[in-house]
Amino acid sequence: MGRRLAALRASEDLSQSAFAERIGVSVRAYQNWERGEREIPAVMLNVLYDEFRVDPMWILAGPGEQPLSADERPKPQLVEEVVLAVEQWLQRRRKTLPPAKKARLMRLLYEHFLAKGEVEPDHVNEMLLLAA
Repeated sequence: MGRRLAALRASEDLSQSAFAERIGVSVRAYQNWERGEREIPAVMLNVLYDEFRVDPMWILAGPGEQPLSADERPKPQLVEEVVLAVEQWLQRRRKTLPPAKKARLMRLLYEHFLAKGEVEPDHVNEMLLLAA
């Protein structure tokens, strides 16, 4: 995620401090995300979408190193629902997943629910029971 965040920042031709200011976080917080030392909070995926129109699923899981426009993924609301469902499930059970595993899981859930048209809590539960 850090590499993709850095790629987004570079595509906007912004320094780390200018990028952090634009999304309303401290430079230190942003640097920690870009270096992969801290997870990007789910709420920041919405901020990045609103500010740069970047696909939140690209930030989480790729593919590639070049930012994907949110226009290439027509369901940002679905992304938000998947991210929140996973985060809430993990918080309620006091569990964590490594960022790469969590990103892959969110991507699989997103693609599944994109085909279905809605988030199914039972499917989220089943997938997270397998993953966590």
